[in-house]
Amino acid sequence: MNDLTTYDQQLARLGEAIAAEGVGRFEAEVAAAAARARRSNVAHVAAGVLADRSAPEVVRERAFALVCLALSAIRSFEPTGPVALTVARTAA
Repeated sequence: MNDLTTYDQQLARLGEAIAAEGVGRFEAEVAAAAARARRSNVAHVAAGVLADRSAPEVVRERAFALVCLALSAIRSFEPTGPVALTVARTAA
C-alpha cells in the first residue's frame, strides 16, 4: 500500500469519526486537511469554510466532504510507483 492510499483511508476514517462525533472534536485533523487542500491548490473555498471554527458545524461537515473529494480526485491523476511516494512525501 502506498502513502496516497493510506491518506485516503485516513480521510475516510476521519469522515466516519466526524459523522459520529462532530467536526468540532477533530479541529487539528480538519485544519490539516484544509491546509493540504490549499497546498494542493484545490477546493480553496471549501478549505476556508472547513477551517472556519465560527461556521455552523453542518456547513463545515459538507466542506470536509468537498475537500476530501477534491484531494482524492487530484491523487487519482498522480504518478504511481517510486515517483508517487516522492510526491506524497513532498506534499505532506
